[in-house]
Amino acid sequence: MTTTFDRTKSRQTYKVRSVTESETLSLHDFPMFINNTGATGSATVTLPPLSSGGEELIVQVTAAQSIIVTPSSGDAIYTSGVKGSDGVGVTLSSVTDAPVHFIADGNGDWTNTSTLGINSVSTIDYAIGGDALAGINLLFTGAKVGGSVGGDRSRAIKVANTVTLDSNEDTNGYDYQPTITSTESDAGHASGYQSRQEMRGGGTFEHSSGYMTNIVVENGTTVTDLNGYRHFDADTEDGSITNQYGYWCETLGKATNNFAWYSEYPNVHRFGGNITMHRRGATTSAATISGVKARGDEDTPTQAQTGDLSLQMQALAYNNEGTPAIKSIANIKSIVVASPTASSSPGKWVIQTTPTGSTTLTDAVEINESQELEMLGTDKGIILTSPDATRYRAKIANGGTWTIAAV
Repeated sequence: MTTTFDRTKSRQTYKVRSVTESETLSLHDFPMFINNTGATGSATVTLPPLSSGGEELIVQVTAAQSIIVTPSSGDAIYTSGVKGSDGVGVTLSSVTDAPVHFIADGNGDWTNTSTLGINSVSTIDYAIGGDALAGINLLFTGAKVGGSVGGDRSRAIKVANTVTLDSNEDTNGYDYQPTITSTESDAGHASGYQSRQEMRGGGTFEHSSGYMTNIVVENGTTVTDLNGYRHFDADTEDGSITNQYGYWCETLGKATNNFAWYSEYPNVHRFGGNITMHRRGATTSAATISGVKARGDEDTPTQAQTGDLSLQMQALAYNNEGTPAIKSIANIKSIVVASPTASSSPGKWVIQTTPTGSTTLTDAVEINESQELEMLGTDKGIILTSPDATRYRAKIANGGTWTIAAV
């Protein structure tokens, strides 16, 4: 029997939150997925009083700290079919457990629907390979007789063993933390929701991906694309990553090409596509674009130096021939004139344009640290329009003589 699954009709968007300290949810927060990544202590999540039903909460422990889910004083939580006391919570503490799914039952209580027998399968003590693994949804942990689990399309809730992939094979899991020993030059995909794989076999992978990733790429292993929503880190001691893509990359710079909306270290990035900024309020304050330049690194920044760029905005355009396909057409940049101190921080703006017949940006106009407007380059002029709409170019010759001519 073949079952067709239409993602566009069944997908439900969950809000995602990392809880590092206690907080109280409201009915507007649901449906929600909660983890405790980054937590240094236990946290209590207090649920709101229920009115109707159908609210959904999924909780996954991702740090070695407890999450205590507590209903409101008049509500209770059912665990394995047994109703708990009103206002008494349940404690989740194991990062190896499957996520816990709570659903409001419409009678003022919460039902735990997470067990589903998943945790009853903890170890498979024999080797499974080839197509036998296709479509199987089990929890794979512990040692395997024969040393590895492999196969064309291996799937699991949890993968925490040694995995060997042949050419164009994939392995995936929700809690995905295997050691991958593949040596193939086209070993396919290795991915998971929580993706913490160690790729040590020297092979080449087309993709390694996950919602949350923290991977190791060693022993000559190559990953073409590392994709994910949140990348914590990528250890590339003697391996390589070609492209790193992520929404939030805590460590950005381990690949040849690195792209992120938000990154922390060592390359700090905040960027996007079309951006409209709004700032509302009774004051005259405006939406602001800022660029901060420092030498040193993120942890120990040092003084900016003369000639450093603080902020640059570049305009580019696609051409219809040649390589690269994107060309610079104009640029505006702020430049540090002298190393800033507590009492003096001189800077200037420089506007660049690309002249007709060229593909190289050239300095055109400068507003210097003395707040003077300067036309850069020799034989340049200022074009003004008279009241009768005639355009005139004013230029200055050697010796300071002005010439004015209609354009």
